[in-house]
Amino acid sequence: YRTALSPERIKKRVNINLAAAPYSIGQVRDDSPTDHVAVEIMEQVPVARKWGFRCQIPEPLYETDVFALKQLPHKYNNKGLIIDRKIPSLLHLHSSIEFEGGEYEFLLRSLDSARLYIDGELLAETGFMNLNSSAHQEYYDLPDLGDDLLSMAAGHEEKRAKVTLAPGRHQVSVYRLVGNKNHGDYLGELSLGMTRGGDSYSSFVAPKRKLPYTDEGWLTFLDEDRERLQTWNQRQRSSLQKDELAYWQRRHEWARSVADADIPVPVVSDSRLVNNDIDRFIFAWLQDAGESPTELTSDWEFLRRVTLDVVGTVPTPEQIEAYFADPKETRRQQVIERLLVDDGWAHHWVTYWQDVLAENPGLTKPELNNSGPFRWYLYDAFLDNRPIDRIATELVMMEGSAYSGGPAGFSVASQNDVPMAAKAHILGTAFLAVEMKCARCHDAPYHDVKQGDLFGLAAMLKRAPEKVPGSSSVLLASDGTRELAVKVTLEPGSSVKPSWPFAEFVSLDDGQPPLPAEFLRTSDDPREELAAMLTSPLNSRFAQVIVNRMWKRYLGRGLVEPVDDWEEAECSHPELLDHLAHELVANGYDLKHIARLILNSQVYQRQPVGDVSVQSEEAAMFRGPVRRKMTGEQVADSLYAVTGKDFGSEELSIDRDGKLPDSRFGHLGIPQRSWQLAPVANERDRPSMTLPVAQSLIDLMSAYGWRQQRQDPLTVREDPLTALQPMALANGTSSNKAIDFSDSSTLTELALVDQPVEQLVEELVQRLLTRPATSEERQLFVDLLKDGYDARIVAGPEAVAPKRMFRSGITWINHFDPKADNEAMARQREVLKGDPPTKRLDADWRTRAEDVVWVLVNSPEFVVVP
Repeated sequence: YRTALSPERIKKRVNINLAAAPYSIGQVRDDSPTDHVAVEIMEQVPVARKWGFRCQIPEPLYETDVFALKQLPHKYNNKGLIIDRKIPSLLHLHSSIEFEGGEYEFLLRSLDSARLYIDGELLAETGFMNLNSSAHQEYYDLPDLGDDLLSMAAGHEEKRAKVTLAPGRHQVSVYRLVGNKNHGDYLGELSLGMTRGGDSYSSFVAPKRKLPYTDEGWLTFLDEDRERLQTWNQRQRSSLQKDELAYWQRRHEWARSVADADIPVPVVSDSRLVNNDIDRFIFAWLQDAGESPTELTSDWEFLRRVTLDVVGTVPTPEQIEAYFADPKETRRQQVIERLLVDDGWAHHWVTYWQDVLAENPGLTKPELNNSGPFRWYLYDAFLDNRPIDRIATELVMMEGSAYSGGPAGFSVASQNDVPMAAKAHILGTAFLAVEMKCARCHDAPYHDVKQGDLFGLAAMLKRAPEKVPGSSSVLLASDGTRELAVKVTLEPGSSVKPSWPFAEFVSLDDGQPPLPAEFLRTSDDPREELAAMLTSPLNSRFAQVIVNRMWKRYLGRGLVEPVDDWEEAECSHPELLDHLAHELVANGYDLKHIARLILNSQVYQRQPVGDVSVQSEEAAMFRGPVRRKMTGEQVADSLYAVTGKDFGSEELSIDRDGKLPDSRFGHLGIPQRSWQLAPVANERDRPSMTLPVAQSLIDLMSAYGWRQQRQDPLTVREDPLTALQPMALANGTSSNKAIDFSDSSTLTELALVDQPVEQLVEELVQRLLTRPATSEERQLFVDLLKDGYDARIVAGPEAVAPKRMFRSGITWINHFDPKADNEAMARQREVLKGDPPTKRLDADWRTRAEDVVWVLVNSPEFVVVP
């Protein structure tokens, strides 16, 4: 298109009777912002894959600063739960922008059909995607557009339009149709670039900022928008769930009124040995046993331990500086408070509950017991510090979106003939410490659980009687001379009514409900009854199980072991367990309150008891915590945090051109923290379907206990010391990529600072091991780095290459094409090489500096929680 828009022509176009007509696509608006880009949405437009319809005015959705979108904010209901948008939807981005007069060229890019209007004039339109999702189509040959133009994503289309603009303000509008029935609603990359006077595309269109329309500009936008979206989502949840928050506040006030009286706290004569009541319980017990606690950890050891335990990474230089700037008498309490309000609290807890709740989303076609990606619900819940009884209730109720991150994702158990039985099993281990796995097919031989107990819970979740399928039964034969250990009390095809089987956990009088009627929202809802029975303060088991899980996580051993199966377990400190459970209920089921108590105790802050078995009597004494290794998530997150790099992973999707719905192919985004990863292996074992960067991260985490499949719930991973663990750190692609002194590494920037080599060595040791260097380390590393240190810098900022993204032409629809295999294998070879080294440092000196970091990372100290 080529046209000229003058102020007179614009005025003429605006003079229409809008009051008498519905909203029209492209209509000039007098409310376009001048300082940001407004994003609006109209859900469930009248027709799909067509323009030219008339509609209502779109509703405000979001604000950003440039004409670009990669991800939309979540949609929430009045409980703050993620729900699905109704498709097809219409997106509208608009802003009033000041332009100098002259000729401009605009570049519109979109995955599906989009339109560009300026002052109501249609300038460019991209076409609708081909919805053919057969896997035998042609490979996307993506052009190399160089450093000066944003690279093209697979399946996207671009349109260019030239226009002469008069000086002054002009309304810029971009529309995008999203979603089709039986197909995906994946957004892809929507962007609008512009140039003036025939130069290369210089910037994204924006009202205030000038962001280069390049790969580097796009990556900058993604980083900024990720933080903006989190803040926006939090604000939306907060505004929508005010009534829900009031409901839970009233419910917790009632819970406090009926909670059992707190347990009397022992008196300890030596106040120097106690920080709070936890220490009084433990120390009194040690005195009676004739034992003494271990010594307190050093400040350095405590800082590393508590940071790993609360936010999942080793301390940053900023955290170290803030910690030692605090008075010695209060610095431990102060750092605990800072960490408890850090976003890392949510990141780190998600990794734990993904295992416990068997969150198991898949990228390709569903496999047995795949779940929805309810990880986003978990992250929201912990970020908002929702009480744990509310979290358990929302999981049981299974509302919201199944595939966009709502708790309904917990309800999914693909290719499972009794999915609610699978979920009942998970709820039992997670919140009641009752193991019911065997009860799927027969009465549990080693637990006091019958098959009817599990199916009664499953029926409560189903809200209807549950039939026992033939696959959930065992045909028994007996020779009549002995009694078999396995018994079956339910016949295949029999129907089990909804029922709560654990009356012994809930202290109810005859006919008494677990919650007062004012807190039951729907009468005769078995699922809500289950949630009430599970989380009622009259159910002492729930609070005990939760605080025991927290104790296990921070001390290495539970007060009751194993924490997820109490059938024959004994509690080492029953009074302390009851005290902590009372604290949880009395403080609104706030996990941070219990964490604060444990972390501030001297029991937590003491030196580990050494290499003892978690099940041993020595561990049960709690003279100090049990020594622990980092989890796979902690290793990966810490390694990349300390080097200042992001994972650099591919987007977790095989459906990069968005032709298929999330129910068939997952779209899990670009991972920034370990919990956002998911298995990327495929049963077809095709090179074209590999994601080598993500796989390298998974290989590293798997060596340290991360599970590539979470079909069953698990609290304690099998994590023995193996030769694979040091090999994964020493030789793994992901670990060496993190260590590389590239231009994206903060270690490179540290090496460029004008400082003595001794100071550089000290900084490296502190960042990686959270302590000062020993005299031996200092001498060893200084001797290694001093030769050539003064001449290490060989180039300035001009030697930093522009950031380029790897773009793949592979999607599900073309992964059979030989070109797809060729690209995947070439990408694998490229990833194995690691990050390109910086050209600003002398190559020989840089290699020696990387060796120092490699030695520190591969010391056993790096992976041990002090």
